[in-house]
Amino acid sequence: MHTAHSLLDRIMQDGRWDIDWAAEYVEPGHTAGSHGILLADWNNEQRRATDAERADGQYWIDVSDFRSRFARILERAGYACEWSDEWTICACGKAVRMTADSYCWRPSFVANDGDFACRECWRDCLSVADRMEYCRDMGVSPFAARRDTLPERSARA
Repeated sequence: MHTAHSLLDRIMQDGRWDIDWAAEYVEPGHTAGSHGILLADWNNEQRRATDAERADGQYWIDVSDFRSRFARILERAGYACEWSDEWTICACGKAVRMTADSYCWRPSFVANDGDFACRECWRDCLSVADRMEYCRDMGVSPFAARRDTLPERSARA
């Protein structure tokens, strides 16, 4: 009998389904599951409908619901499951949301020429000179950028 963890290991080693893992989130307001975060395409596998099926109003037919069922199993096993087209993993190994999920969402990363750094790497790992150069390249005031990199007010007090 396979456990969720052993099945996940086999799927990740097999390479037919692209699943990434992160230990924690950079995004404020998110908490990782006890076993971390999995980023993948959780959609069911589908095929194009035949002409007869399209006549009935169906354009895509589910071939397998394994992915959505497996995501629910993994969540019960202690993983947080996120969509890989909305999240990515920073070089520091933390999950970063790359697309908005609400009107008030603000990116927790900076990007330049296809490279990006999460807000923690931006604040902790990049030198002041690198941050100033980035702001100059992007046409952003370094003082405006600096305000976003300061720790929260309650943490400073």
